[in-house]
Amino acid sequence: MVSFIAAYILSLFLIILCVNNFHHQQQVLALASSGSDHDFRYMKSVHDATEMSLEEEYYDYIIIGGGTAGCPLAATLSENYSVLVLERGSVPTANPNVLHLHGFFANLMQEEEETRVTPAQRFTSEDGVENARGRVLGGTSMINAGFFSRGDEGFFSKPGVKWEMDRVEKAYEWVEESIVFRPKLPLWQSSFRDALLEIGVGPDNEFDLNHKLGTKISGSTFDEVGRRHGAVELLNKGNLNNLKVVVHATVEKIFFSTKVSRNYHSGDDNDHDNNPPKPYAIGVIYSDSKGKSHTVLVKHKGEVILSAGAIGSPQLLLLSGIGPHSYLSSLNIPIVHSQPNVGDFIADNPRNNINLIIPSPTDPSPVQVVGITNHYFIETISANLPASLTPLPFSVYPKSSTAHLGMTVICEKLRQPLSSGSLWLASPNDVRVTPHVRFNYFSHPKDLSQCVNGVRKIGEMLETNAMERFKMVDSNEERNFMYFGPSLPTNQSDESAMEEFCRSSVTTIWHYHGGCTVGKVVDGDFRVMGVNSLRVVDGSTFRVSPGTNPQATVMMLGRYVGLKMLQEREAEANVEYMKSVYDATEMSLEEEYYDYIIIGAGCPLAATLSENYSVLVLERGSVPTSNPNVLHLSGFLANLMQEEEETRVTPAQRFTSEDGVENVRGRVLGGSSMINAGFFSRGDEGFYSKSGVKWEMDRVEKAYEWVEESIVFRPKLPVWQSSFRDALLEVGVGPNNGFDLNHKLGTKISGSTFDEVGRRHGAVELLNKGNLNNLKVGVHATVDRIIFSTKVSNNYHSGDDSDQNSPRKSHTVLVRHKGEIILSAGAIGSPQLLLLSGIGPHSYLSSLNIPIVLSQPNVGDFIADNPRNNINLIIPFPTEPSAVQVVGITDHYFMETISANLPNSPTPLPFSMYPKSSTANLGMAIICEKLRHPLSSGSLWLASSNDVRVTPHVRFNYFSHPKDLSQCVSAVRKIGEVLSSKSMERFKMVDSNEERNFMYFGPSLPTNQSDESAMEEFCRSSVTTIWHYHGGCTVGKVVDGDFRVTGVNSLRVVDGSTFRVSPGTNPQATTMMLGRYVGLKMLQEGKGSRSKGRIIPLHHKIML
Repeated sequence: MVSFIAAYILSLFLIILCVNNFHHQQQVLALASSGSDHDFRYMKSVHDATEMSLEEEYYDYIIIGGGTAGCPLAATLSENYSVLVLERGSVPTANPNVLHLHGFFANLMQEEEETRVTPAQRFTSEDGVENARGRVLGGTSMINAGFFSRGDEGFFSKPGVKWEMDRVEKAYEWVEESIVFRPKLPLWQSSFRDALLEIGVGPDNEFDLNHKLGTKISGSTFDEVGRRHGAVELLNKGNLNNLKVVVHATVEKIFFSTKVSRNYHSGDDNDHDNNPPKPYAIGVIYSDSKGKSHTVLVKHKGEVILSAGAIGSPQLLLLSGIGPHSYLSSLNIPIVHSQPNVGDFIADNPRNNINLIIPSPTDPSPVQVVGITNHYFIETISANLPASLTPLPFSVYPKSSTAHLGMTVICEKLRQPLSSGSLWLASPNDVRVTPHVRFNYFSHPKDLSQCVNGVRKIGEMLETNAMERFKMVDSNEERNFMYFGPSLPTNQSDESAMEEFCRSSVTTIWHYHGGCTVGKVVDGDFRVMGVNSLRVVDGSTFRVSPGTNPQATVMMLGRYVGLKMLQEREAEANVEYMKSVYDATEMSLEEEYYDYIIIGAGCPLAATLSENYSVLVLERGSVPTSNPNVLHLSGFLANLMQEEEETRVTPAQRFTSEDGVENVRGRVLGGSSMINAGFFSRGDEGFYSKSGVKWEMDRVEKAYEWVEESIVFRPKLPVWQSSFRDALLEVGVGPNNGFDLNHKLGTKISGSTFDEVGRRHGAVELLNKGNLNNLKVGVHATVDRIIFSTKVSNNYHSGDDSDQNSPRKSHTVLVRHKGEIILSAGAIGSPQLLLLSGIGPHSYLSSLNIPIVLSQPNVGDFIADNPRNNINLIIPFPTEPSAVQVVGITDHYFMETISANLPNSPTPLPFSMYPKSSTANLGMAIICEKLRHPLSSGSLWLASSNDVRVTPHVRFNYFSHPKDLSQCVSAVRKIGEVLSSKSMERFKMVDSNEERNFMYFGPSLPTNQSDESAMEEFCRSSVTTIWHYHGGCTVGKVVDGDFRVTGVNSLRVVDGSTFRVSPGTNPQATTMMLGRYVGLKMLQEGKGSRSKGRIIPLHHKIML
């Protein structure tokens, strides 16, 4: 026992000794600024617990432990939410030794005192090995040796967490750019590296923060002058106005409730019928240094997060009533949730080392070089022996020594020990008493075997040429190493002797982990299983210790989980509108009154009107959450692939025009913005000048911005999109307009309603910008017709298709005095509903026996679709899939592209656009052109005179105007020029004649592109839709410049059916703008003139 305690203390002293004598020879990483002073900005958010209110306070997040994980987690969450951090220790400035490398030794030397909180709290495991845990803001990152190296692949590949490795990379970088530096090697470290390479621990990976087999130099959290930059400085990267850090705050326990509801009326995650509800963590109780108790609670949707480390987190779970049932009962701790694995699977990576006295002073150094193998790591430190030693901790070292000597420590650490132990309480009611813990070092025989191999490798190092210069001359004039402490066994082939060396010299490297492991206590999102609103985010969740030193990964973890939680909250915030959503079957059969009734998901319009008035939205489709494919880019094709089903309302309703071209229309809350490719580009000047509307352009601009600030993102171009952009510029489609949401001649990147991880943010999310208390949205509500009479009414059916045997129930809703009904059902639905409601050509309606409300000859006319023609290329390598991101804009046509990888096991794709079979490891790209303002137009007429669910007939008459055909030919020729550009050369295939050519899937461009007849035939035969059809209720024909239906009162149409031409390259941006714009105009019209809340019958000539 004494021998391995001595070995622990000896190695500890040597680390400290080298720090005391450390010559600061470091150069800074490019990402961290050279000469960075301590950044204490976070101190403005720090308070002593005695200063805190004794009244209850509420926060979005409460983090227990301001340590290595807690600080980056708090900083990240504070970007959007209020965060309270409770740290039992003090601030670093109260312990100046933690702020500099030369104080490292002093931190670990401090004896425990009742009147002073030391930054390193000592404890001894049941194995008899002394250890330490951090007790200071910044945690163990403020008392360790600063070594910084990323986690290994084995850590990330362990089951339990589905890591998003791009986000992991960014989280590491977020830490490294602020607090990580590159050391410069002194002689001993350089010789040690040479020795590792000499014995085959290769390759030489030089300086690298990543974990790689071989030998490398890694980073440090000490800068070039020895200042420590620990996790605490990551607090500065947060929003300090949202952050409160309380020190000397000892959390006694977490408390729970089963009465907290955190879900919308659509349901929650508890199964109340079969199981009792899960308890919610709602707050914590903590005490200050004067013994006073404080209570803090989390807000709705808030969480408590344990970041108290591998000792503190399982301890607090047990004290709070989460642990093994029988164990907690035996301690009279009230049980919140029976969880048998709390405190189990706790492990420590055993360390064994030798200590050498070398014959000359050496530049002192902490760990800077590491040799990485599959089973163990080898590291070293060096120091000069002082001429006059002072008493050292634990009384292990000599009180005097010869000056001008050096000392080095060479150690090995097991990578992923199989031995594990457990933790149990030393006190059932006092969190300040460190719990008992046993790590069971070498209880698994494989660990002992790997230790023997690791120690033998140290023996090999001592035999290298690189180590020869560090031998001493003994009394026989022979050169040998001089050991301080135990030497390696003389016969290193003696298995028994080597095993005994491992057992007797074992100590810790302070990398203990587990106790709340993933898959046992927490799930893959680090939520404590069996309870709500409680997570553990620290090393206690690790199944294995990551890499050579866990601090890099623990800091990354705080940032990573914080980003995930922000994403979760964003997703929750994005469906805040759900509290205003009801299925039509839930709606009253009694008459109800609203200021405005919107038919179709006119989301921006509804949000705007709801600011002042009551609004009912009637949507025939379902909510996006009922069709998860609409919520993510990965589901885009699946939406369009879904076959029509009688028992299910698909979000994309298929129809085929009379031209024989297949098409779709949106049937989901949010409309076509929830099924399209997400491209977002503002309308063109030609749209505004031809629209028949006197636009207030300042208001137009603000309406666009209102949309864009919530749901529009800048895409990152993959290789194909970038090459396509280069090709457009090469063939003269210029200038290069960079990223721009405005419509400009030339080539540009535009916005997307898909964010950086592929989540769709459609028009439905704009509902969140309204007053949800004034808004009611009925889904599965099929509006049959608008009724015009002296009673203001609007009949619709619930459309509950789940029970085909029950009759469809009719509901009646009415508008208040000066209220309006607004059609926002799109270029198919809006003219269809006008016709079914009796507004249309007199003779046509009479022929269908539809009662005529208003003879309006233009309803359904002037409907047009922008024709699209494209080529499809097979390219010789996989390419990153991409939706439209780049567009080439000319006066007459636009050019766009998408790309995809060909699947190994292809499935049928929509509209026969893609191959039904393909070879793996190839890519596909589509280059298309779309006419800007086609002159050809057609008409819409009813397929059923009494059933709105039957899509009407529509004919677009593509290329019926000769100018459209001529412009198509010009555009297709431009595609041919693009294919001849240098930028496209790399995407050619090698054919059987060893020539490089494009491989087409489907029709190729005509061989002779100067042949007008051939080019025209290509245009006619390959025409398809780009889903930008418009008209049928056009301004100046059916509606006036304020979008009111001419000839009737209190009825408007606000959607793309009013457009004379399609705006810009994609109409969704302008359609969303239109909803906001008209809503603002209507609010202005109604200001001061509305009799709110009082029902007054209308006495106009024609009523709604």
